[in-house]
Amino acid sequence: MAENEQKPGENIPKSPEQQEKEYHIMREWLRQLLDENKILKQRLSEYEKPLEQYNRSWSWITKIVFIITQSNRPMRFSEIYEAMKKIDSSFVSHTDPQRYLSTVLSKAKQTQRLFTHKVVGIRGDYYFIAQWIGEHGRLTEEMKEKIDWYELKIDRTRFL
Repeated sequence: MAENEQKPGENIPKSPEQQEKEYHIMREWLRQLLDENKILKQRLSEYEKPLEQYNRSWSWITKIVFIITQSNRPMRFSEIYEAMKKIDSSFVSHTDPQRYLSTVLSKAKQTQRLFTHKVVGIRGDYYFIAQWIGEHGRLTEEMKEKIDWYELKIDRTRFL
């Protein structure tokens, strides 16, 4: 075979009709992908930002995110524990609910559904959601102000 000979179907210019047909196929494929992407984004936002109503079929992490979101402030382990006891009766039925909650909170931190904020002099962390992250990956000042200092029974000015 000579060097300038072409194999069948290789580098053959396409007719305008073929190009038009391929264009429409690719355009339809892109539209389908964009529609699917829109649906997946919607499902993800519903998963990350639960609705106003608690749903027992959610994962434990989603339940905790719901509780923190509804409280509209960072929460400590003990606060989350008390809220879970009130809201979900199946939570109390675990053999060791506190240990279970600790495990779930650790998993939520690993998957970056929850983040922690440490207040110097306070035992334990405050858990908060990603929407409350400010500069440098820290809790926003607005949310820091919502920490319940009265419950802690300390002078907050010592720690700011």
